Amino acid sequence: MLLGLVYAAFRRAIFIFAPQILTDGLFNFTIMQTLFYLPFFLLGALAFKYPALKARFITPTRDAGLALWLVLSLICLTSTMAVVINGFMKPTA
Repeated sequence: MLLGLVYAAFRRAIFIFAPQILTDGLFNFTIMQTLFYLPFFLLGALAFKYPALKARFITPTRDAGLALWLVLSLICLTSTMAVVINGFMKPTA
């Protein structure tokens, strides 16, 4: 999470003080993409090195399943409400 905050602060500072370099493709590819993917690479490397950490990532828990069910239920409910409110379910004839 700390790396994500550093990335966001770095990108915001560049956007405020030097926005012209964000349009440079080489800079975007080499610096910004590296900073964006670095936390995921580190998590993968640590999970590869430490089996206990890998087991923690891939072992499903009851709380995670409950949270997933809750999020998916809310998505389904809001999608259904959007369809009903916008009138996409009106009879055609």
